[in-house]
Amino acid sequence: SIPEMGKVAMPQLITPHWFCYSLLDNLGRAPGLKLPVLHWHGDKDEIIPFAQGEQLHAALPGPKTFLRLEGAMHNNVWDDADRARRIRQAMRDFLATHPEKR
Repeated sequence: SIPEMGKVAMPQLITPHWFCYSLLDNLGRAPGLKLPVLHWHGDKDEIIPFAQGEQLHAALPGPKTFLRLEGAMHNNVWDDADRARRIRQAMRDFLATHPEKR
C-alpha cells in the first residue's frame, strides 16, 4: 500500500501515511481475490520493497505463482532479454495451468 511504502521511503517522518491521499490497499484487498494470480517482483526494486511484494503474495488466497526477478528494479523489468524470456515463459505456463480463467 502507499502508506506502507511511505514508511519505508520516508522513515524520517513520524507519520508519512498522512501525506497519502490514495490508500491503494492491495494488501487488504488481496485475500478477497477469487482468481489465479501470476505475481512477479524485482528483488532490487527501489520503489516497492521486495519484502512488501512477498507479503502481498502471501496474502493472496491462491491459486498463485510468484516469480522473483533477480536484479530487476521497478522500471527495468523488461530491459534484460533473458529475464523477459523467463517472464513470458512464466506467463505461458501460468495461462496453460489456468485455462478456465481466460
